Amino acid sequence: MSRYFFLLLLSSFSCLPLFGQSIWTNPINGSNPSAVNPFTAGQTVNANLTVSGIGRGSGITANAGGDRYNATSWSLTSLDLNDYFYFTLTPNSGFQINLVSFVYNGQRSGTGPNNFVFRSSLDNYSANIGSPTATGATIDLTGSQFQNVTGSITFRFYGYGGTAAAGTFSINDFIFNGTLTSIPMPINVLSFTGKSNDNSNELQWMTSDASGFSHFEVERSWDGVGFETISSVNPGENKNGRFSFIDDGIAQRDKSFYRLRLIDNDASFSYTKTIVIRKENKTVSLHFDNQTRSLYLSGSDMPQLIYITDINGNMVKQVKNADTIVDLSALRTGIYFAYLGESQNANIIKFFINN
Repeated sequence: MSRYFFLLLLSSFSCLPLFGQSIWTNPINGSNPSAVNPFTAGQTVNANLTVSGIGRGSGITANAGGDRYNATSWSLTSLDLNDYFYFTLTPNSGFQINLVSFVYNGQRSGTGPNNFVFRSSLDNYSANIGSPTATGATIDLTGSQFQNVTGSITFRFYGYGGTAAAGTFSINDFIFNGTLTSIPMPINVLSFTGKSNDNSNELQWMTSDASGFSHFEVERSWDGVGFETISSVNPGENKNGRFSFIDDGIAQRDKSFYRLRLIDNDASFSYTKTIVIRKENKTVSLHFDNQTRSLYLSGSDMPQLIYITDINGNMVKQVKNADTIVDLSALRTGIYFAYLGESQNANIIKFFINN
């Protein structure tokens, strides 16, 4: 049984936790592979991964050898940061690496290095990983730092401690085991609004993409401080990203606060902004007169707050304890919206100011 076949056989057993799907492997065949730096011939690479090939640092020198990546001039006394073989893995755009293990076979000459260190670029090659040996090992890469890697990661295999400068060490074959997965796209809530409908409140929101997303939780509060979950909304097969929910539990409350809790498949979550909905007051009406450039209010219960926004939602005027006439002569030509109360609820009119 060849050494390469043996490695592939081990990597196929899912019951062994340190062996998973191969994402990059090279049996390193040829009459003198180390003549090329880095060496890439014969490697097999996951379609969503870009790799460097096996290369060597500036402190060591290629040494002829068949079916192995061989080098000499390793440090004799202590670790030299220029004496290493290296491997660089870069996930393609939109993907992330989840590593499981690095498996290799190695070989040293009688005077070659006896001590070996395996490190990564994630901490600038400061911490040792696993227990590499001259003849081969399985290096555990299941640590959290090696999961969900979205950028390039380089591993260096250092050697030192031989008895002669002419001593050699080679990597004869290797496999990186792991998976390449799509990067989950964060859900983006484009809008979240609500309005009062007699004895209920209607919430509406729109998202950029809800695929791969777990669910929304609708939370309500009477004071804007303590919130409770009143419903769970599953994105399901919704393709247009538009959602709605009707809250029938407002009783005689004049004001309700709402927010959405966005829960991803990995249980992480975030919140939207909080919106406020006041019970619709049908005794108040709004009318805009373009000739006088004034907003007229009529009814028995005047709102304590009116605010005006432009077509982009930017507030341009706010009036507290408004009278029956609000002067808007200072506004430029354009489309505007007038809201009664602290939120964008049912008491709203759209109007246009022209010259």
